[in-house]
Amino acid sequence: MHFEFLVEDASGKIVAKAVVSKILGKSGEKHSYRIFSFRGIGRLPSDLREKTDPKKHTLLNKLPALLRGYGKSLSRNSAVVVIVDLDKRSCVEFKKSF
Repeated sequence: MHFEFLVEDASGKIVAKAVVSKILGKSGEKHSYRIFSFRGIGRLPSDLREKTDPKKHTLLNKLPALLRGYGKSLSRNSAVVVIVDLDKRSCVEFKKSF
């Protein structure tokens, strides 16, 4: 199976790489994966179909377009995993914002 991990920042990518390699092993053994980092968490656009601002390199701003692209290009034996940290936000409040 192939995994695409989308992480909100560079430090998150380092942690994700360590954790994912412990869980899945090295990429290419039983599973393959790639980890991409962004410049912060951002916000989901109010209109999920609108084009994203190319100047914004935040995860949630780009997420709708990324998921549309993955939906067209990834095989059925693939998964996209989005990893964000809450910083000082409440988990319940963060989930309600969607």
